[in-house]
Formats: sequence, C-alpha cells, structure tokens
Amino acid sequence: MKINKTRLKLRFEKFLKEELWQHILVIAFVFTCAWLFDKYVEAVMFCVAHIVIRKYFDKQYHSGSIAVCMFITLSVVFFGVAYALPTAISLLSTIPMCFAISWVGYITQDRIDNLRNNKILQNELDNALAKISYYEKLNIYKMSETELRQYGASRGLSELQQDIIVMRVIEHLKISEICRYRNYGRSTIKYHIAQIKQKLDIETI
Repeated sequence: MKINKTRLKLRFEKFLKEELWQHILVIAFVFTCAWLFDKYVEAVMFCVAHIVIRKYFDKQYHSGSIAVCMFITLSVVFFGVAYALPTAISLLSTIPMCFAISWVGYITQDRIDNLRNNKILQNELDNALAKISYYEKLNIYKMSETELRQYGASRGLSELQQDIIVMRVIEHLKISEICRYRNYGRSTIKYHIAQIKQKLDIETI
C-alpha cells in the first residue's frame, strides 16, 4: 500500500512538473481558436470527438521531441476547429474529421514501429553472425555437405561458390580438377575461391 502511494505521489509530481503546462497550453489554444473562428461549441465537440475516437486505435503517433508533439497537436486543433462545420449545418462533422486524424496517426506510428522492429531484427541478425568465432569458422572442415552449403548460403556464397567449397573441403579436389569438372578456366575458379575466403573470413580452403 505504501509503495502504491509513493508511485502515485511520483506520478503526480511528474504531472505537475512536466505535463501540466502542456495541458494548459493546449486548452488555452483551443479557446483561442474557438474565439478566433467564433466556433465555441464546435471546438468543444471537436476535442470531445478526438479524445473519444483516438481511444479506439491501438496506437497514435508520438515524437521523441516535446516541441514536435506540441506543434502537431496545436496544428491539429487549429485546422480541426477551422474546418469544423457550424452546428447549424451539421452536429456530427467533427466525427469523420477526428476519425481521419486518428487513422493517419495510427498508420504513421505503425509504419514507424515496423521500421524500428525491422531494424532491431536486422541488428540482432548481424550481431549473431558477428559472434561466430574464428574457431567456428575453421569448423567448416568438420561440417557435412548440407551444413557447409547452408553455412555458405548464410554468408552470401553463390551456388557455384558453394559447389567449389564442397569440392575443396569435402571432396578434397585440386583447382585443376575443379576446372576440368566444371569446365571453367583456372583464373575463374581462383577468383571464386578468393571470394569464398573473403565472405567466410578464412585464409585458405
């Protein structure tokens, strides 16, 4: 119980120090726009509709910068109040407008989250590959043909380069024998062997 009170106290203090001024600014701006466009009722309806509708979306765009967030919020308020139809024409004009705003916010944040998640996954994959030790790389001589081909493919070897490393490591063929078997020139095979060494970060095969 004491822990919960402490948490509530900390949250309240954080609200007073970091968030209260933002709410005051937004509310003041709403009343300013309502006065500017003479749309007091419409401004209130817009705010209520926006607060209610955005809760039905799993996420909304949030910037890491308070200044950017405030600029977007105030811009949404300004144009929302400005383009809200007078209540004499429509009582529900703010609903589709707020739905569209929330939908754009959801799509934007969803795309940002996907890009961030893809970047995290790519970094994890790169780190996993980077953790392959020099000793593990030398273990290509203990791999089966299937394991060797899979490992080579994960390191970017082409099918021809996979064939070459299999012939060198598994079948122990000489370069001249590979040339005769694959009907390639010696310079071509040597080029691919150099590529294999670079991609697998090994000194010799």
